[in-house]
Amino acid sequence: MKILAVADIHGSDRGAEVVFEAIEEHGPEIVCVAGDITHFGPPEWAEKFLNSIRVKTYAIHGNCDPPEVQDAINRSRAINLHHKVILEGEYAFVGFGGENYSVIPLSPEITSKVIIVLAHQPPYGILDTAMNGRHIGNRGLSSFIEKYSPALVISAHVHEARGVEKDENTTYVNPGEARKGYYALINIEGRRTDIELLRRLI
Repeated sequence: MKILAVADIHGSDRGAEVVFEAIEEHGPEIVCVAGDITHFGPPEWAEKFLNSIRVKTYAIHGNCDPPEVQDAINRSRAINLHHKVILEGEYAFVGFGGENYSVIPLSPEITSKVIIVLAHQPPYGILDTAMNGRHIGNRGLSSFIEKYSPALVISAHVHEARGVEKDENTTYVNPGEARKGYYALINIEGRRTDIELLRRLI
């Protein structure tokens, strides 16, 4: 399955164009939007952006997306994945929007699937180092990962932590700021992942 991962558009028209161009070039089956669609609104911009993506889209809000933007995600053609689990063949997509969020338990039906997490705030200690050197990840997500061993975690929030990391069970990716042209292309087969960090000119 081919996934286009994007985040931190922050209401940038050029950032939106980057997403549309990447979809046209790479032909993903699914687009994952990891939050901060806007910079504190407006919700109309978020709804228009998500409705313009003509591919199945899972989206969550970021800390810069107020409740009105969360409502816009619900109105759009995208699927709001926050605190939800969506089954997609052998995969289970699980979403956590915003920051300082709580995680949800998974049933045995879900844990038998290959789990893909879409979160705005990264897990503590992984792709979460801010410019001042502090770790600003979510400890609850770290515990969730330790318990359920997802195959893939897509996160954002920490602009300076764009990258890919792997441990024994999980691959982690921060696609970077779409408003600066950054995104990630992910090919996942079972638990095996192949990730490219890419950039379009702004």
